[in-house]
Amino acid sequence: MNRQVSIAFLRDQIGVTNAQLRNKLIDEGIAYDTIADFVEEDIQSLCSSVRRPGGQVTDAQGNQVRDAGIAVPFLVEKRLKVACYAARYYKLIGRPINVTSMTWQLISQFEPFKEMQDEHSDPDDLPPVSKSLPILKWMEVFESYLQNTLLGVSKVPLAYVTRATSEVEDITENPLPDQNPKPFGSKYGSFYEEMIARVSHELPSYDADNQTVMELLVKSFKEYPFFPKEEIQIPLLLKGIISYAPCRRPTSEELNDSYMIILNLTLDSPDWDPHSILYSELESAMVNSEGELREEEGKENHQLMTVNMNNPVLRGVNRCLDGITFSKDIHVVASLGRLELDKSRSDAGRLLFDEYHVNGVSSSQKRGSVTAEELAERWGIGLEAAKRTLGVCTQLVVRVEEPTLKKRFSSNDRMLRYNRISAR
Repeated sequence: MNRQVSIAFLRDQIGVTNAQLRNKLIDEGIAYDTIADFVEEDIQSLCSSVRRPGGQVTDAQGNQVRDAGIAVPFLVEKRLKVACYAARYYKLIGRPINVTSMTWQLISQFEPFKEMQDEHSDPDDLPPVSKSLPILKWMEVFESYLQNTLLGVSKVPLAYVTRATSEVEDITENPLPDQNPKPFGSKYGSFYEEMIARVSHELPSYDADNQTVMELLVKSFKEYPFFPKEEIQIPLLLKGIISYAPCRRPTSEELNDSYMIILNLTLDSPDWDPHSILYSELESAMVNSEGELREEEGKENHQLMTVNMNNPVLRGVNRCLDGITFSKDIHVVASLGRLELDKSRSDAGRLLFDEYHVNGVSSSQKRGSVTAEELAERWGIGLEAAKRTLGVCTQLVVRVEEPTLKKRFSSNDRMLRYNRISAR
């Protein structure tokens, strides 16, 4: 690069007033096109070497004398360190290093940012997905963790690894602002925002940073005790009146990726035909041409029973009003029916064929008939599994027909497909 441009940079932006020092620094490689190759330790060693070079030089009289070196003010050394840091930043995000970008007005704004990064320490571990931190809230924590907390090999926020695209726009589309000059593009509000949007995925550090992000994901889900494979849920979305789950065919790279979690949702046998019309035919058979539930043909209404209060087995109105006694009495009738007693043999036998009339009966809110303990015993599963099963099984749309207590209703699962507003 033109030596005069470098002299003007050192004089006007860095504050090097000593011409001998300017020439020495340029000879050592301090210029617009090379300063990005220096790090802070290089600047410190260079300034120490210029101050105390050691060895001897020939004076005006031709005598060998100790080289006294050149004084390097502390402010010049500090500005050189900030300038090389700014140049490395511009190189990282693809911005040209030139007279426009390397003014001290812009370079000076890197100083607090450099101090913040120098003092940055490893953050606390990312909390895993858990019952108290479900996946949707965890994703917000994870995004903030990558954007503001965790830095990669090049001290770039790791959110650049997970951005939507690996491509970056041309730097000419995002120049430095003219008004209220900032050292980052006019589209961004901070250094970190620009780094996340512009740092290339082609850098050698990207592979290490990508590995870090993948390890975070695996660790966060691997330690999730509330998310075993047998309890994974695929939420359904609604398009019009059609329930569906967004999906696509995985790529070969995804299937071969050791970090990819793969769930087999279909059994090896029997073969599953996704084009089968069996289920649609069964559902269509549930309704008539007007879309109403079809009554089952040949199905008779079941009358509970009528009880004669003069019968000695079920005597007294009080027995009918007492739900426990009434249920026991009905159980007696059912037991006698299984014995198939002859009508002429006894009063108990006649009980099966005579008509009995209930003078009064009461009904109450129906509760779930199966408890977790009963379900665990019947299915041979653990108590916790039984509780979770009852928690996801619906008993909604329970219909009660009063006062006859005669009608038996058919179920229709389609009314339970959609989100409902909780109300009393």
